[in-house]
Amino acid sequence: MGGKKQQRPSKVLARRFKDLRLARGLTQGELAGDDFSKAFISHLETGRSRMSFRSAEILAARLQVPVTALMDQREQLRLADARGALERALELCDEMEKYATSRRALIAAALDQFGAWNEMQRKLVEATVAGVKAAGPPGRTRRGGRSTDAPSSP
Repeated sequence: MGGKKQQRPSKVLARRFKDLRLARGLTQGELAGDDFSKAFISHLETGRSRMSFRSAEILAARLQVPVTALMDQREQLRLADARGALERALELCDEMEKYATSRRALIAAALDQFGAWNEMQRKLVEATVAGVKAAGPPGRTRRGGRSTDAPSSP
């Protein structure tokens, strides 16, 4: 089928794993603990099985070594690439946060200006309405405090 073929770990990596266990004075059963079977540890030591990253974390802790000690060079490079990508993503997030912070101040200032402009427009409309009311209806003039419909003739 179309699945990715799982590569076997190198014999060097399998031997390194076994050497680490023996250097710590652990049996396969002791290293396996409650999380793994003795057979799984045997398969790792003979290169017949691969461990997941989570398994490598658990076993590395029991062997008191960094998890990279249980990885071949290709896996270490992939891990380094992933770490690099995550560090770059974090840098980008920091840059985006700085940019957003600087833009937030500009947007707030624009909103303040818009509010001031809106207030000026409201006052202008109020003044215009007050002026129209004071002048009276179109076609009428005010003389001596009285409104007339037409100008007086001499």
